[in-house]
Amino acid sequence: HIRKKKIKCDVFQPIVDDNGIDYVIRTASGKYIEIQIKARTEKRIFTITQDFKQRKNYRFIFYCGNEKDRYILSSKEVAKMLTDNNHIHITKDIEKYKKRDLDFILKV
Repeated sequence: HIRKKKIKCDVFQPIVDDNGIDYVIRTASGKYIEIQIKARTEKRIFTITQDFKQRKNYRFIFYCGNEKDRYILSSKEVAKMLTDNNHIHITKDIEKYKKRDLDFILKV
């Protein structure tokens, strides 16, 4: 979970997860942000759907084992890191993404 901050926004959870969107956030300014959450307990390899499309308002949150091992990336960053078989490998090279928080998610 991301720690609650006093930010005005609405969070919606789609009934069906057909488009790789786990949550939609509507900011106070009326912008929408799509969130995809991926979690693994041991492996640090994540599969991204074949129909993944990079979008300005699309964010990914990757959990690797526990809440402290969390990485937040934009869809542009995910697109750059994808392997040929649509995998993302969480390695020490991406530690900079670990420090991001809700402010980064809401920045569109």
